[in-house]
Formats: sequence, C-alpha cells, structure tokens
Amino acid sequence: MKEDDILVGHESPIEAVAWHPKGKILASVSGTSEILFHSRRSGKVDRILEAEGAKFTELAFHPKGKWIAASSLEGKLFVWDLSKDELVGQASRVEGREAFVALVTWGEGDALLAASGKEILRIDVKALGK
Repeated sequence: MKEDDILVGHESPIEAVAWHPKGKILASVSGTSEILFHSRRSGKVDRILEAEGAKFTELAFHPKGKWIAASSLEGKLFVWDLSKDELVGQASRVEGREAFVALVTWGEGDALLAASGKEILRIDVKALGK
C-alpha cells in the first residue's frame, strides 16, 4: 500500500480503523455488521468478519494480535480469535448503564476496556462466552 492508495470496500462512512500490531493489516468498520481487513501490501479486502445485526463503531487489536474487539451502537462488545476467525465471545451492556460503547481498547494482560457514557468497563476476555 502506497501513501496515496485509497482503500475501498465499505458502503457507509468509515467509523474507525486500527492497525494490526505487526503492521500488515488495517481493519475498518463503518457502522455496519462487518469488519473489513485490508492487506497493507495490496490494499484489497482479504478478510471480513461479521456479527449479524451489529452496527460496529469502534475496534481494537489485542497488543499481540491474537484477538480483535469491536463495539457496537447497540452497546455490545464482540471479540474474535483471529487465528480461527471465530467469534469467541460477546458482552452486552449492564442494566442501568449507557447503551452506546464509545471506545474500546486493551488493558494490561488480556483485559478489554470499554468506555460507555461516564464509565469505563473492564472485561476479562477469557471469561467471555463461558
């Protein structure tokens, strides 16, 4: 991918992008149910992950690149194992909290941090889906 390359694939305005820690893949979301993965070398979409009914607004790669997390307008967090392209878990908003998850990032170890309204939620990814 050269500096002046234009990445295509989304039909809606892009909400967020994130580089894989190794720098070879750029992931993007556009308020739909898909995460697009663009190859740095070719600029083309070479993988798509999807969660039916979600409207993704934010995403973040795990620092070691083993997972990607995405938050949705509906207040859910989704986590995929990138070695299997498998959705390994999701977390819904807790009753009484804001629904919209504005930011998502990774904390120390395997903790996933999400900002929702005036709160920061800490989620143990290994406990998701159990």
